Amino acid sequence: MESVETLDAIDNLNLPRYNLSAYLRKSLDLTPEEKVIVERFERGSGHLIGFVRSGLYKRLSSCGYSFMLSLQRHIARNQLYIYAVQNDLDLPLGTLLDVMLTSSESDDDAEEDYEGIEPPASGDGQSEYEALRASTPKSVRWIRPSVFTPKLLDDLKADTATLTGLLNEFGAWTTNADSKLAEILKLLTETHTDEKVLIFTEYKDTANYVAEALKAAGIDRVGIASGDTNNPTDVARRFAPLSNMLGSATLTDIELNKIIDPSAEYRVLVATDVLSEGQNLQDAHIVVNYDLPWAIIRLIQRAGRVDRVGQKSDEVIIYSLWHDGVEQVLNLRQRIADRLHANAEVFGSDEQFFGSEDEVKIIEDLYKGKLDDNEIDNEVDASSLAYEVWSSAEQEHPEVADRVKALPDLVYATRPSLSDRDVDGVVCYVRTENDNDGFGFGSAEGIRLLTGQEALSRFRCDIDTTALAARADHFPLLVQMAQGNLIQSGNIEGRLSGVRKRVWNRLNGALVAGKGDVADALEAIFTRPLTKEAEKRFTTALAARSDVDDLADLLVLLHRDKRLVIDIAAADPIHIVCSMGVVS
Repeated sequence: MESVETLDAIDNLNLPRYNLSAYLRKSLDLTPEEKVIVERFERGSGHLIGFVRSGLYKRLSSCGYSFMLSLQRHIARNQLYIYAVQNDLDLPLGTLLDVMLTSSESDDDAEEDYEGIEPPASGDGQSEYEALRASTPKSVRWIRPSVFTPKLLDDLKADTATLTGLLNEFGAWTTNADSKLAEILKLLTETHTDEKVLIFTEYKDTANYVAEALKAAGIDRVGIASGDTNNPTDVARRFAPLSNMLGSATLTDIELNKIIDPSAEYRVLVATDVLSEGQNLQDAHIVVNYDLPWAIIRLIQRAGRVDRVGQKSDEVIIYSLWHDGVEQVLNLRQRIADRLHANAEVFGSDEQFFGSEDEVKIIEDLYKGKLDDNEIDNEVDASSLAYEVWSSAEQEHPEVADRVKALPDLVYATRPSLSDRDVDGVVCYVRTENDNDGFGFGSAEGIRLLTGQEALSRFRCDIDTTALAARADHFPLLVQMAQGNLIQSGNIEGRLSGVRKRVWNRLNGALVAGKGDVADALEAIFTRPLTKEAEKRFTTALAARSDVDDLADLLVLLHRDKRLVIDIAAADPIHIVCSMGVVS
């Protein structure tokens, strides 16, 4: 499944349902309602394609079952659209734009842009369309197909043929040939026959699949916790009653049995990262990573569910499952990251596909047992890493640090590449009048935005790095970046990243999100970038692991005082702080 041919197939998908603005007829007489709908999907369509494509890539590297399920869902929904267009029926518009990037299971949310459309498809899309029409879900809006060009139908058919071809090549999925599942069963029936085991996966599809397969194989007392679970805390209590029972340390076994029915207590818990934060699961000391998460911090958070105060075992055991070896996993992810960066649709994407030198070092050190507490803390965000670098420079090279402080804006330099991963081009750092930072990278292949982590890697120099003459294209590339997309780097609705994304993830969907003030403030951070003050205060609150209510109170306070987000209607001119060329 992980062949170059599969990656090429995903690369070449048109994904027309997520880029409908590209198929609009030039001369349109839209109703007021249609104008609102069109404006809405025009705002997010470009980035939406990258989001969906990256979701397919991620599920491919995570679990073959989930990947095939994704392909089946795409085919079913394409067929629904094809049926509607061919019969001149209104097309459904799902809520993916509303939910994208809003939760730890956002890729699963992307799978559910229409309610009630599940594989296997009938083959013609008619039954799925009629079922959707009959259910009349409130989240679905409708638009007539005549507003789109005939190319929409052509691209839907082309994608469906490509996806069907992949499924035919893969053949039917069977648990009997699932080597990962076989290892889990061996672990539960031979290595840890009577001990509690916590199994993590990124996707609820995979969690459901693994839990059901374990039950079918005869494993007793298997629980599951995902985004679909009504009360994850209750599931956690059934898996780890001692850790979650108030005052349980003082209870005798007989007294505890009166409260927790042993037959209802889970021995195995399969969970998504919905349980990777904020739950006490230290009744267990064995954690299994069914798939390798895309954000390294998830590995640490998962282990942290059992490696905490109250853990009675002398050791915590972490198993991770992958085919062949971690090197192959990292190599696949680097290939995926390279392809996404080369796609215009993901311009400015903040996806963290660990594959950079720093990220690879972290994952390698973790599995060699070398990762210490300082490395864990400093890995979390680019700001912390930048601060560490600067503090080290001030202590070890104070004279150089003083010279840096005295440098004017617009300063530039050029360095040689420091590794095989270095890319030729020019990296640029800009700051707006409202103190928003932006990073861009220009090369012969075009311009793209960078995350803070990527910018640190591109600007990196050692104390003895040789200075080179400026590239011939240094200033032309700077002009392109300063006058182009870099100006808008933080101002696109729904393009959540960094602290803004973390706050959204913590609060959206929480109980407090239903309160009017909180909902208004969440809407504000979804559509506009944070002020510098808000970003600093949220960074501190997140580092201190403030609870949801405290975070919500801070959000509402800043919003009420008009200190939460930047008014993007006002002019926010930029200036170039510095730039650096890289030459092989």
